[in-house]
Amino acid sequence: MSTRRRDSASEMEPAQSDVGRIGADPEETNQPTPPGVLLHHSTFAVQVIISISPDDCKAVGFTPNLVCSSCSELSQYGLKELEPNCRQCCAKDELNIHLPSWWCVDDVWGSTRKSMSEKPKEWPGFRVRYERGANPVIKLFNENKEVVETLGIDKWNTDTIVEFLSERGAVKGRKTWVALDVHENRILIIVRRRQIFMKMDFQFVLQALAILFHVFFMVLYPPISCFLIYKLLRGGYFAILLGYLIWLIYDWQTPSQGSRLSMALRRAYYMKLCQQYFPITLRKTAELDPSKNYIIGHHPHGILSFGATNFCQEYSDFSSLFPGMRSYLSTLKMNFLFPIRREYFEFLGVTDCSKSAIQYLLSKPRKGTAVAVVIGGAEEALEAHPGKHRVVLKSRKGFIKLALRCGTLKPILLSSCQAVAVLFNIFVILISPLPILYYIYYILMYTSYWWVMMLYFLWYLYDYESPRRGSHLFMCLRRCSLFKCLADYFPVYLKKTAPLSPRRNYLIANHPHGITAAGLFANFLTEATGFSDAYPGITTYPGTLDINFLLPFRREYMLMLGAISCGRESVKYMLSKPAGGHAVVLAVGGAEEALEAHPGASRIILKSRKGFVRLALICGASLVPSYSFGEVDVFNQINNEKGSLLRRVQDWFRKIATFSTPIFYGSYIFLPYRRPICTVVGRPIDVEKCEDPTQEQIDRLHEIYVNELLTLFNKYKVSYGLPESAQLEIL
Repeated sequence: MSTRRRDSASEMEPAQSDVGRIGADPEETNQPTPPGVLLHHSTFAVQVIISISPDDCKAVGFTPNLVCSSCSELSQYGLKELEPNCRQCCAKDELNIHLPSWWCVDDVWGSTRKSMSEKPKEWPGFRVRYERGANPVIKLFNENKEVVETLGIDKWNTDTIVEFLSERGAVKGRKTWVALDVHENRILIIVRRRQIFMKMDFQFVLQALAILFHVFFMVLYPPISCFLIYKLLRGGYFAILLGYLIWLIYDWQTPSQGSRLSMALRRAYYMKLCQQYFPITLRKTAELDPSKNYIIGHHPHGILSFGATNFCQEYSDFSSLFPGMRSYLSTLKMNFLFPIRREYFEFLGVTDCSKSAIQYLLSKPRKGTAVAVVIGGAEEALEAHPGKHRVVLKSRKGFIKLALRCGTLKPILLSSCQAVAVLFNIFVILISPLPILYYIYYILMYTSYWWVMMLYFLWYLYDYESPRRGSHLFMCLRRCSLFKCLADYFPVYLKKTAPLSPRRNYLIANHPHGITAAGLFANFLTEATGFSDAYPGITTYPGTLDINFLLPFRREYMLMLGAISCGRESVKYMLSKPAGGHAVVLAVGGAEEALEAHPGASRIILKSRKGFVRLALICGASLVPSYSFGEVDVFNQINNEKGSLLRRVQDWFRKIATFSTPIFYGSYIFLPYRRPICTVVGRPIDVEKCEDPTQEQIDRLHEIYVNELLTLFNKYKVSYGLPESAQLEIL
């Protein structure tokens, strides 16, 4: 009870001296104030009936913290005669102890996290002090903002707290809240009538549940989803799983195609609860230009990368801090394998962290895209220990390469049709001979439409020389949207370095051949990359092996695209036309060069290839070097070093069949990897016509061509993903 005489009067001496010594707002003092909550205690709004000095009251036996409500209780102890003096020494009961905004305390009785936040508006009358390295204390202030007494965290236990409040009249007869936070003012200890109760804030409950749900989805859901699939199969719900499987196949590429970002989900209340739990905050240090795209390197990974969620929710104010920007967060592809969770990630704007997926986002015509990549990845998660600041970065340079490449990437607009277009092209080139021959045999032997095939064979004989006489170019087929999808898949794009006059003919030599010559096909055999717009008045005629014109029906497809035979007579026929504006495109390295197509390699077959130079001299056609950067990166090839058994077999077969058989694989075996291919077309080398060139003239022009090609390669290699040290190896 506040009126009892205290045995250890000296216990209050520090508080008394503090009152006289401070006498001002704690913020204006020179004394360093430990972090804590400044509890405004208006108990000392003194209104005295008869002026009695504090020393007289102390001499009588009354404590400085005496409140008037305690005076009426003196009669219970036979001390009614002291009540008038008590009324003179007491202060009115205007006790007003409030809750602090929040305390970051590891545990009620332990050490602190050494951090505090600004007070919210709903807790008026409180100030929060922060001083690194100090522990929080409860400070009791009077109406003059003088420190009456403090209670350090080292004394925070039930008995001490109850005694601290009860001796100051803070508990008796009224409900009192005191700041004993276990976690950010969410779990409170209520001190009432000398009893302590626990109360949990409802808002904190929601935040904790939101975080638990997030952790469940990240950690526990995968095995549970597998178990649920098993139970559905056992329970006869096969139709449901089949329906979802069909959807999964249809939607398979979505994580690599920009996901299905839903701003409504990013603004969902659930995301706000997750953000407020810690809280997760975002600080802006520089402006981001919305006319550009960005790769945001995020460090560290931590255990579950909670900080990275700044880029997939809107409660950290990313859109407000960086107007015009749209953020995407990348993660491992395996996170999209589990039903429901993959759709959840897609709607949050989470994408696959593969190169092709990031390139897709950064290549869109709509600028202002920022892809956040947790650079350290899974390895960095193993370094996540409290108080440690370690990141895995020294060997992580792929994101730098992506940033360099994506500066000039052509926009990628389509998704599903791209894969279909690529598969169709591979089918025509590699697989179509077998089914075409089978159906011809079937029609002739087992149907009554044999006469249709006989008519076709008559046409075949009549049109046999067309591959050597300029083909049957049909520009509408070249402009087919299917080829646009094909070019956008990688993507393939064209770089013009010099104009070509439509009054001359040209022989464009393209390097390297690669596995399927995708760059040559998209740039010169179709209008997918806009060759006619870049070089008005010039029509391209790519040359290919005669064997490609032997197969029925496929030959018409090739002829309508403008392909011609790469034989000497065919090339001379096109380059000798006086009207000009014709460009024959040859993959000079041919079938042999396809065997050198390994990712990262820069090897071409050119030293002994001088026939195209001789043709340019005979026809007076200008030579144009071109190089397709990235052509060799779209497929992997089985190791076939020169001298190996496999290479000897391949060389033997090539000499017999005129075409090579590289053993290659890509994504899902036949689907090429989505890596950009840029075909850089150099400046033309003017050639004087010489119907019977000497070997010296051929060698001199060949040397000039090689030098121009090397200059072209060295000038653009860094721009298109090769290191400065890369050298073009000419075999």
